[in-house]
Amino acid sequence: MFNEDKYADFLFEGRDDKEIQYWMNLFELTSIFEGMEVNEAKKLGGSIVEVWNDRIANQYSEMNVSASLIHDDSTDEVFITIQ
Repeated sequence: MFNEDKYADFLFEGRDDKEIQYWMNLFELTSIFEGMEVNEAKKLGGSIVEVWNDRIANQYSEMNVSASLIHDDSTDEVFITIQ
């Protein structure tokens, strides 16, 4: 879901590469599967993170990045990003 204009905006704002990567790769899993229970979203998200991390390790081992799951307790939203 890369967006060239959003990327340019982040650069213009002076954000560093790690912060840009975090926000450009962040997506909310619970909004994609409306009605999914939070525990189900966390389980599915954990599986996605595992697959992404395997792929990152195999294809981009020289990079110091990994996928991670984020659960916002206050909203019960589940996010995944690469950082």
